[in-house]
Amino acid sequence: MKVSIIVVGVNEWEKHTKPFLDSFRKHEPDAHCVVVDNGSNPQYSLDEYKVQHARLNKTICYAAALNYGALMAGEKDWYMFLNNDVLIHKPFVHRFAGLDKNVFYGFYKHLFNRSIPYISGWNMVISGDTWKKIGKFDEALQPMYFEDADYSIRCDKAGIKLQEENRVDWGISHRESERKNERVSYMKKHAVARQNNRTYVMRKHGLQ
Repeated sequence: MKVSIIVVGVNEWEKHTKPFLDSFRKHEPDAHCVVVDNGSNPQYSLDEYKVQHARLNKTICYAAALNYGALMAGEKDWYMFLNNDVLIHKPFVHRFAGLDKNVFYGFYKHLFNRSIPYISGWNMVISGDTWKKIGKFDEALQPMYFEDADYSIRCDKAGIKLQEENRVDWGISHRESERKNERVSYMKKHAVARQNNRTYVMRKHGLQ
């Protein structure tokens, strides 16, 4: 079984990406990992971690960065897409063997437009079969957000179930509480772009 962990980071080496990699390699020393260095300045230095370095010379949208990571990973049975503000607390790659290839997994569900469940983009687990069937993330979605909502809706339309897994069982935590104020401030600053993305997804899927 071929599994690839794909992590996207922009800057924040000491704050997020390095702590993630330290925790990841502590518990998964041999798992395949692609780190998408999304235009960080200075660029990431990854030699000690034995990962595939997918360097981008300029920052691109999150959807495009995810797609680039999958391209660099090549054909796999499973892809796990991660933000860099995540920590690993125990081995987890063995759990992929028990997953259903026709399910889109994640560790948190949001509601798009207050009614449509979608898998949160900080951790998405997608089989190679689903990746081939659904295709790449929509790169028309420029920052801010809803790449995950769009992909979830596409999966649902194709009969692929969305399932929320227990992050504690997997030993994966998201440092979201540490970034609450930062995230709220960022969303306020980019409120227009966020609304444009929401409107795009709604029109794309006939929701308005």
